Amino acid sequence: MVIKGLLNYGYREDALRLAGKYVELVDKVFAETGALWEKYDVVKGEVAVSKEYVSPKMLGWSAGVYLFCRRRNNFAIAIRESSCYNTR
Repeated sequence: MVIKGLLNYGYREDALRLAGKYVELVDKVFAETGALWEKYDVVKGEVAVSKEYVSPKMLGWSAGVYLFCRRRNNFAIAIRESSCYNTR
């Protein structure tokens, strides 16, 4: 929702940067675990473990968000070409 909101209000570079970081994280964790997950710890760059409940493997909304970031407006290409992409 944040990425879509940023796009709606003209903050394209910020949207691309966030989408790129999310896609990188999901790709990294998927390569390590072979699954998409419901929660990610964006600071540590891993699956988020919660005391609330065990974080299940998931292909629901997590996959939808990933596909939105990966495909919407050619994010996969635009992210790599964006000058703001490599600010970490």
